[in-house]
Amino acid sequence: MGKLYRKHYQKISAKMGEFVHLTDKKWDIFEDWKDYDDLNLLKDMFINKPNGLYISGKIGTGSWMDWCLAENFYTSSKHCFAVDITIDRTRLLEIFTPLDVKNCVEKYGHNPLNGIYKWASFEPQAIDWNNVAKDYDGIIVKYDDIYDFSQAWTTTLDCNCACIWNKRAILQWKYLDL
Repeated sequence: MGKLYRKHYQKISAKMGEFVHLTDKKWDIFEDWKDYDDLNLLKDMFINKPNGLYISGKIGTGSWMDWCLAENFYTSSKHCFAVDITIDRTRLLEIFTPLDVKNCVEKYGHNPLNGIYKWASFEPQAIDWNNVAKDYDGIIVKYDDIYDFSQAWTTTLDCNCACIWNKRAILQWKYLDL
């Protein structure tokens, strides 16, 4: 099966622009969009990944497709649609270096354990995504080694990706003909 997926992802990577969203059904991004502005962006207090539309870069960039190939993650070519997406990068919080992570934690960091245990105070290991959403429409994370960042929230992302929670950040989208 791995060869089939590799060939499928290579085809997607060759046809896409900078970012792609992989999905198992066709939908209209603008008409069917869940408005993440009105939702709690924090999926889980301890996992700390924001809700939104996750998009991937090309194969060979540490992307979601690279992760899928490395993990033999199921994405059947029969049931996989690829949406080529152009984004407005000025509306995204960019995390590319350990300094970017440090700055993000200083501005938006918190620790969900603070307040639970009145006798202790913990270093920020999570991000308050609702506060980030006041300033940005999404986040883009690119890094060489996720563990260099030494923050619990970065390790939940698994790979280089972007997460869009406000459709204003999407300039254009189209389904790729596979």
